[in-house]
Amino acid sequence: MGMLSTIAVVCSAMLGVSTLSGHVTDVSGRAIAGAKVFLEPGLEGVLREMDTDASGQFSFADVSPGAVGVFAIADGCGFSGRHVNVATGDAVPPFTIMLSPAGAISGTVVTHKGKPIAGALVTRVALLGEEKVGIPLSKLTNFGFRVPESNADGKFTVPNLPQNGRVALKVGHPSYAQEGTADMDAGATDVKVTLHEGVVVMGDVVSRSGNHPVGGA
Repeated sequence: MGMLSTIAVVCSAMLGVSTLSGHVTDVSGRAIAGAKVFLEPGLEGVLREMDTDASGQFSFADVSPGAVGVFAIADGCGFSGRHVNVATGDAVPPFTIMLSPAGAISGTVVTHKGKPIAGALVTRVALLGEEKVGIPLSKLTNFGFRVPESNADGKFTVPNLPQNGRVALKVGHPSYAQEGTADMDAGATDVKVTLHEGVVVMGDVVSRSGNHPVGGA
């Protein structure tokens, strides 16, 4: 091993970074080439994206420790993935993401009085199958996806969900408090999401010791 290679290995060990790799298949176990695979390093992290190769393989290097979501999608298939807790210096074994045919969920967003709400956004979907993972729809706009939005009648549709799966939705609107739904069938067509008017909460963030202001919290 050359000096530069040795330095790279030592630096990776010091930083505690890991590699997440695996392959994407359909329900029959056939590899899917060209599937879009995303990595979300925490709820506030920036998405990373890559395509699977001809054998359905993917690999993300330099993954920092913490909670990580890895999910994939392909033509005709809905999202699927898994949540991974990466420990410092952890060697994560390769894993498989299996994609099933795409389905959709639809419903209506209303006020507590039953009045339709237009412009409500479905910002995140939680896939609640055997391998749970969150799909950050609001972040996927940078990759050509659209955030599902309710129309003038309050109706919305969320596409690209796994058929026969179970999901939960997070719905938001500037004039209302954010709302999360219960576990429901991914093919449901009569989902009702009720939003309540929100209130503004103001305050200060300070340290426990010394009561000093904390910026950037």
